[in-house]
Amino acid sequence: MFRLGHSQAQLDEALAGAQTAYFIGLTFVQFGNLMATRTRVLSFFQHDPFSAKSRNLWLFGGIAGSLALVLILVQIPIFQEVFLVRNVPYQFWLMPLAFAVLLFGLDEIRKLIIRRHPYVLSCFN
Repeated sequence: MFRLGHSQAQLDEALAGAQTAYFIGLTFVQFGNLMATRTRVLSFFQHDPFSAKSRNLWLFGGIAGSLALVLILVQIPIFQEVFLVRNVPYQFWLMPLAFAVLLFGLDEIRKLIIRRHPYVLSCFN
């Protein structure tokens, strides 16, 4: 059956590509969320995962493992067929990364406001 000049196979391919882009986006945004929400008040740079006081190298192992899993699912043909994912252009990898950085930055601004105006935090407790 044809719809708007496209075959069902073309529509299925477009759907698989869109679902893949969503999967990549969700994964990358969760990386930004993970880094942003490590603490409620302290900045990432005040409570970084590298210093001895707050070291958490498992965090980066988890991110690396998640990224490896996404790459395996998206790049290896047998997994593409099983999970109905496709290769997508690099822009679909960069846009969510930019959004994750934006999410991280906005949360850093939120934490800065809370540190400078502690009464704001007490309003929500």
